[in-house]
Amino acid sequence: INKPNIHDIMALIANAEAYIGSSLHGVITAMSYGVPYLGVNPSQLKVVDYIQTWGGLDESFICNSYDFVEKLNYVLNNSKSLRQTVTDTTEHQKQAYYASVARINEIISQ
Repeated sequence: INKPNIHDIMALIANAEAYIGSSLHGVITAMSYGVPYLGVNPSQLKVVDYIQTWGGLDESFICNSYDFVEKLNYVLNNSKSLRQTVTDTTEHQKQAYYASVARINEIISQ
């Protein structure tokens, strides 16, 4: 049996309509490719905290078993606008990162 490697998994997420899971790295990968996501385990605090801090989609994109189908339908039915929101948020994060690196470089170059 061939096990998927990291590149296979990233390609699946990058080309998906949406990412649904409890993996922090899955959410981060989805965001990196502008893919809407739905966190499925509110007790997975790393995922919850990340989504609340950086996610671009609010904490309503973390679901429990009782609201999974409703939230999944919302994500799939609003995929285009959610993709834009995720892309915009990711771009904002990248710009903050670049500004931080430039500031660090400026400080150590003095």
